[in-house]
Amino acid sequence: GKLQAAPDFELLMPPQTNIVCFRYQTRDQAAIRNALVESGAFHLTQVKLGGKVWLRTTVMNPFTAENDLDALLAAIRSTG
Repeated sequence: GKLQAAPDFELLMPPQTNIVCFRYQTRDQAAIRNALVESGAFHLTQVKLGGKVWLRTTVMNPFTAENDLDALLAAIRSTG
């Protein structure tokens, strides 16, 4: 999908469930996560694997649309 096609994002692995682990090109994933969560715009979690911090999002709402995902990527880009 969108993350695989975006050269400024890295997927940990292709998603097999509704949980997606990814990184943005910047080194400070935690700062991106904190800014987005504090703004109330998106809720992301983070996990440290292989010595790297990865952002995680869980898509559970059946009404999540493609433009919602576009908005998430745009917010990460503008924050990072």
